[in-house]
Amino acid sequence: MYQKNLFLILGILGLCACNDSNSAGAAMVQNNCSIYKNLCTSIEYAPGVFFIKGSDGNALMKASEDLEAQKQQTAQFSNNHYAVLVAPGVYNMVENGKPRAFNLGYYTQVIGVGKSMEDVTINPGVEAYNQGGDPDCFKDKSNPACLTTGGLNNFWRGIENFSVEKADTDSALIFAVSQASPIRSIHFKNSDVLLCDWHTYQDGCGYTSGGFMANSIVEGAFMPGSQQQWLTRNSQYNNLDPAKHEVASWNSVFVGTTTKIPPSQSLPFPFEYNQPDNNKWNNFPVANIAQTTTSKEKPYLTCTDTCNETSGHIKWKVEVPQVRFNSIGVDDGKVTPPTELDVATKFIILSPDSGSTSLSGVTTLNESTIAAINQELNVNNKNLIITPGVYNLDGGVINITKNDTIVLGIGIPSLVCTNSTGCINVSATSGVDLAGFTLDAGYNLTPNLLQIGTKDSSGSQKNPIFLHDIYFRVAETQLDARVTGQERQTVAAAEIYTSYVVGDNLWMWRADHDKASTLQPLSLVNWGQDRAKYGLIVYGNNVTVNGLAVEHFQDYQTVWYGNNGIVNFYQSEMPYDVPSLVAWTCTDPRSGIQAPAGNGCASYMVDKNVTSHIANGLGVYTYFAKYPNPQPPRSIVAKSAFIIPTSNGINVNYLMGKWLNGDSPGGYKNLVATSVDGNTCLGYGVESKDASSQFSVLGTVNAFVAVAPCN
Repeated sequence: MYQKNLFLILGILGLCACNDSNSAGAAMVQNNCSIYKNLCTSIEYAPGVFFIKGSDGNALMKASEDLEAQKQQTAQFSNNHYAVLVAPGVYNMVENGKPRAFNLGYYTQVIGVGKSMEDVTINPGVEAYNQGGDPDCFKDKSNPACLTTGGLNNFWRGIENFSVEKADTDSALIFAVSQASPIRSIHFKNSDVLLCDWHTYQDGCGYTSGGFMANSIVEGAFMPGSQQQWLTRNSQYNNLDPAKHEVASWNSVFVGTTTKIPPSQSLPFPFEYNQPDNNKWNNFPVANIAQTTTSKEKPYLTCTDTCNETSGHIKWKVEVPQVRFNSIGVDDGKVTPPTELDVATKFIILSPDSGSTSLSGVTTLNESTIAAINQELNVNNKNLIITPGVYNLDGGVINITKNDTIVLGIGIPSLVCTNSTGCINVSATSGVDLAGFTLDAGYNLTPNLLQIGTKDSSGSQKNPIFLHDIYFRVAETQLDARVTGQERQTVAAAEIYTSYVVGDNLWMWRADHDKASTLQPLSLVNWGQDRAKYGLIVYGNNVTVNGLAVEHFQDYQTVWYGNNGIVNFYQSEMPYDVPSLVAWTCTDPRSGIQAPAGNGCASYMVDKNVTSHIANGLGVYTYFAKYPNPQPPRSIVAKSAFIIPTSNGINVNYLMGKWLNGDSPGGYKNLVATSVDGNTCLGYGVESKDASSQFSVLGTVNAFVAVAPCN
């Protein structure tokens, strides 16, 4: 059954069950103890939600076709967000008599709402194709619309909690994605999985860059193809085959993942301080971390045995998995069952009905609505579900003061920090789960978009705060042309003061391109636009991040002050738009002390007072954009990509970097410096020589590595 034809119309009109007089809506109002009617809706009626039930593969195919028809696959800065919720059953999708996968576009999640990934089966699966391409590329690859850039901009989408059983085992399931496009709790029962799309007019497998998979089972081959970097956490590879290149092109990290054949490549350890021959290195790092120190799977929505009720009265629940320590493999919920929370009594629901929604699809939440949300969360002990949409937080910041509070987004909703404070402030110290949404900078300067704790905030080792699939964005997403004096801006994307916080797939992005930059050289953002100094600043101890991408910020991109920090997988590009080394200044965010001028800003900086820090699989890349006349030629060469102090407790492994292109010469001279003055360096150095060169570096950094003067 396809419960969306009418509901999509209702969603466009801003209506939902809470405003309706039908029995389901009335029951929802009565059962939800919220006194605020605008924070109440029945999830399957919320705008932007497709609810598919009854094993109706035609209905699921129709949902895919509807989203294709409105060009959701190319709508990179659209306000239309969608959650496709699929009830337990087996769904066979067919188009013109042949199996056809769901075509996953921007701001779209396909989510099984059974209690486990085995309850929902989608055949032949869900696929993501080259950005800018469409199904016509399957008929005619010579069409220039089938972009050779592939999926480099395939962001903000995801699949979760279902199985795939592809009848045609001769072709792989295509999932060509980059950041903010996670695979979670998926059982690939049949066929190989390919992380790029070969439907390009030059016959390559269009580039993809950066991805994340957790709690999933892969029966066939998992083939990165041209995928440049990937993290797999707590998953199970049943058929790892080195002949099929099941490690990414540049940087692969496996954490707590079981494999039949351990992923490995020969690594040049130990090494001396020198450069690879001809500034080239083809042995890229593979980090295989046996156990995940602290893990907890993302909370998820289910309607269990009520999903296919013919009466239409559905009882929604949220399953909250348990924390695991030193874990290996998937969490199927059998050993430690998740906690089940009733949505009707334990949650409030934020939807476009909760505020005033413009014709462009942006919902504004005023002061009274934000106050109501905070009252429900912090006084009435409720949790929050955010349904698909874009929400301007004009009325202030959402405060989370109660431990064990859950904020769960479906359909990748965006919260825009339009006030001067930020989006979310967490003062609770344990058990908080933030999951599945984007925090966007507004035009008012905020200290951050997310703040967890304050100075000396304690945390809980047994019940940490978790951040699952949280994305931070400093980008003009609404205007086709810039307004003078009006720029998206923040000081930092996120600041973490509380100890024992765990990040699980975080992407912090100061835009290199946005909706308003299309008329600028190379369609790139300029230095005075989309302003943000820092990505992530960590003050707390024992903070762990599995899957961290921080890109294009204008100062140090990641700054770490806390001890016992752990990072598994780091992806970072230095800002494209640096006008000069003199303009690219670096300031310690805690002390305010400015680093020596002319060195450029390292991406990843661990403070000199830190005595213990572990990181595995870190890559930093440069693309200092080459602007045409009348811009003068520039030579942007930073001293180093990382600043890592020498201490016996510091262990940073499997580092690499690449010069991607752009102005030549450009890049950075040394992989690692030991202090902000850049006088002493560790590991290999890189420096571009000409526009045709390709560079990579890798190594391990600890107190025993040889120290040498910086280049």
